[in-house]
Amino acid sequence: MIIIIIIIIIIIIIIIIIIIIIIIISIIIIIIIIIIIIIIIIIIIIIIIIIIIIIIIIIIIIIIIIIIIIVIIIIIIVIIIIIIIIIIIIIIIIIINNNNNNNININISFINNNNNIIILFIISIIIINNSSDCGDTYHGTVNTT
Repeated sequence: MIIIIIIIIIIIIIIIIIIIIIIIISIIIIIIIIIIIIIIIIIIIIIIIIIIIIIIIIIIIIIIIIIIIIVIIIIIIVIIIIIIIIIIIIIIIIIINNNNNNNININISFINNNNNIIILFIISIIIINNSSDCGDTYHGTVNTT
């Protein structure tokens, strides 16, 4: 009888040990699965953040390129307008000169600062009237920037 009781106790202890081992193994497996899921989620979040950053950088580059193109177009338009104004002023001066026999000095300065497309036009026009009717001297200055 004692032997049977001892055998039963041993069997119960073995069963308890097996159950504990199974529980521990399953907990470890669950923890590993949770860690893997967390790692996958973190990787996905990092990839999404990187993609968003790349998209933002591309958008910023496109905006900068568009702004540069617009600025260049505006500068070209301004230069064309200034050239047209210069031509008109020169034509007016030539007409005045032909009518009044004036001496004309025209100075055009182009200044380029630090490789920027900043062109400063300074037009100075001095008209000296030499007409025999009038002894007055006229000085006219036109500055266009």
